[in-house]
Amino acid sequence: MKTTLSALFLLALAGAVQAGSPTIPAVVQAQLASCDAQIVQRAADGILRSPQTLLEPSLLISAAIDQRYAGNADEAAFLYLAMRLRMARQLQFERDWRPELMSLTEQVQAPLIMPLVEADPARARAVVQRVLAWDRATPDPYRERALAAG
Repeated sequence: MKTTLSALFLLALAGAVQAGSPTIPAVVQAQLASCDAQIVQRAADGILRSPQTLLEPSLLISAAIDQRYAGNADEAAFLYLAMRLRMARQLQFERDWRPELMSLTEQVQAPLIMPLVEADPARARAVVQRVLAWDRATPDPYRERALAAG
């Protein structure tokens, strides 16, 4: 199952690679695929802090799904919602392959990531508050462009 979903995600990102968008380095992809939850966490943290992720928030979805497979449901939901928020802003300006990726992510990966968090309102609220705090504290070039555009 994990291999199939990863293959679908990589297929969806094929347009991104062709368009010259940032991708996750092979060593980080290998760390995300680890069975060790701590290794997955370190790789996801690296992606979250990467300057590339600010320009291409879709990079977070790979970390989110692998966090879920590693058993870190709250972290997976945080990464998924952070990606969703940032991509929503990005889609205001870049409408190439990204709408299809967003749709695929919502159909295939969100149902694997979100149910555990959605089942507990307090847990969901904590994850959403964390996403909003991270978003306020982290630069977002698309937020700046949206504010400048009015």
